[in-house]
Amino acid sequence: MKRNRRPSNTVVILTALCFAFALSSVMLWATLRHRRAAEMQIRDLAEDTFIWGDFTASRIPTTLVFSDVFTFRVFDSNTGQSRLLYDERTDSIEKLRLLLSSETGDVRGEEAHLLPCKNLWDLHRIYPIFTQMNKTPRLQLASRLNPGLIRSSNIIYIGRYGGMRELEPFFPRHPVSVEIGFGGPRLYDASDSVSYSPGREGDRINDYVLLAKMPGPKNVTILYIVSFSELGSHEMVRQISRPTSLDELKNRINSRFGEIPAYYLLIMRVQGFEHTVVHSELLALHSLAFDQVP
Repeated sequence: MKRNRRPSNTVVILTALCFAFALSSVMLWATLRHRRAAEMQIRDLAEDTFIWGDFTASRIPTTLVFSDVFTFRVFDSNTGQSRLLYDERTDSIEKLRLLLSSETGDVRGEEAHLLPCKNLWDLHRIYPIFTQMNKTPRLQLASRLNPGLIRSSNIIYIGRYGGMRELEPFFPRHPVSVEIGFGGPRLYDASDSVSYSPGREGDRINDYVLLAKMPGPKNVTILYIVSFSELGSHEMVRQISRPTSLDELKNRINSRFGEIPAYYLLIMRVQGFEHTVVHSELLALHSLAFDQVP
């Protein structure tokens, strides 16, 4: 009776190696193809003149400016103890003292400039758009920004309305204005004669984000992504930093407002919770003429 010969160990090993090599080659090809497609999408995003093209194609460097929050040490004269206080509504020790009018104790220096965690995700989304075009944007906190840098650099500001500091004088005053009162901030749109009230209802956040692109001093371009809490600006960055969501946003703008102007101010309502957006809605789009730019 003839016995079937079993393949030698060498043949088995060679077969396994050939299979592993073929499988790894297919995986490498798929990875490179996916990476290439992703790079092409980012390049298309970087060249889109609605947002990024004016910055990535410019010979003027771009500075990403983030609004920072402050912590201050409060010393209680009665107990002799101190505590570190944080409030996202403040961007200076003077504003903090107003908020602490009912506090007992002295508010002293020892300022710490903190970058909100969500801004790190914003940076993670934006930075590849520039590096894909061989550009490296500068990074700066709003509290460290100086007028000389504003005149010599394109600016992309991301953060709270109350944290613009040196950039606040360049923000358009018409048709939108913001009032900060005892009842909280109120956003007023003079063109549509309507006002909006950002705030919280329990854990639910009702925020408004302003996206404004305009010419700045000395032929620079300034892009504002401004909201009243971190939720709105973070959601706007998400929408404009992904090809599919940016196309959706542009389609929504075109279908509702028609042609997108070169310089504009857009208002969007963003509702959700601390880390989750539930709903976003376009409310208004205004064309900015040069005489509306401060």
